[in-house]
Amino acid sequence: MTLRSGTRLNRVTRVGECTQNASPGSTGLFRLWGSDGRIYRRVMSNPTGTLRAHLFATLAPGVLTMFGLFLAFWSLILTTDGRYEAAVWAIFAAALCDTFDGTVARALGVISPLGRQLDSLVDLVAAGVAPALLIYRVYFDDWGLVGIVFGFGWIAAVAIRLARFNTASGSDSVFFVGVPCPIAACVVTQFLLFCRATFGTDGAPWICAALVVGLGAMMLSKVPYWKSTTLMPKLYFHYVYGPATTLVLLGCIPFPHQSLFIGTGVSVPGAAIIHASRRALARRALPSQLKSQPHPQPEQAPS
Repeated sequence: MTLRSGTRLNRVTRVGECTQNASPGSTGLFRLWGSDGRIYRRVMSNPTGTLRAHLFATLAPGVLTMFGLFLAFWSLILTTDGRYEAAVWAIFAAALCDTFDGTVARALGVISPLGRQLDSLVDLVAAGVAPALLIYRVYFDDWGLVGIVFGFGWIAAVAIRLARFNTASGSDSVFFVGVPCPIAACVVTQFLLFCRATFGTDGAPWICAALVVGLGAMMLSKVPYWKSTTLMPKLYFHYVYGPATTLVLLGCIPFPHQSLFIGTGVSVPGAAIIHASRRALARRALPSQLKSQPHPQPEQAPS
């Protein structure tokens, strides 16, 4: 019997030997006790190694997710201490953890509803609360109630997007519906590093406010945005996201602050432009397809 997805192995006991005079480490029939309450039987030669491998496959995505939560908490501490640049990098590292935990879970075949909910809760902190506190302290602290509205508006947009993602009936293996919140969080926080490295200032608060409104709208939109699966070898050259990500990473070597902000920032309107161009092409192709189809002949009334 095959283990169901998301099932952990709690205990392994030997039932009997498959061959006579078998040594303790030889092939045998073992009973596997799953966390779902079911009992599985499997012929294995190294049940201890199989149990360890299964435990690693089950725990690896969760460890990445919880490490992302730790980085988000650390970013909050850095922001309250006034170490804004370090807080930006902590948010970026948390976004990387969010990118790879799902990829690792899909590669190991251990996707579970618990992991999906945990990932969304971590995103609410890492891509919602942490960036909101950072931009409020840097840009909106002097705006009074208006600044509070902008900071809370960012958290609200992230929460609505995550709720919509969790309640979606089906998911595409290549595209997100709307810009994912970790990408949006990287854009709005990398703006600080871009301005300090390029102009020597923190940047204008009204530009950050425009980013909050624009990115919030893109998160709640239906514009498709590429998933991390497009970075895999099979899909790397089929979509522009793979080569573009490579160029951004190469640009980070001489210009880390400018490349990350420009690369992630351009990808958001780029996704909207590609989506709009595809819809326009589809609308233009629809009349020609209708013309090429034979028109049905009207039925003649019986005489």
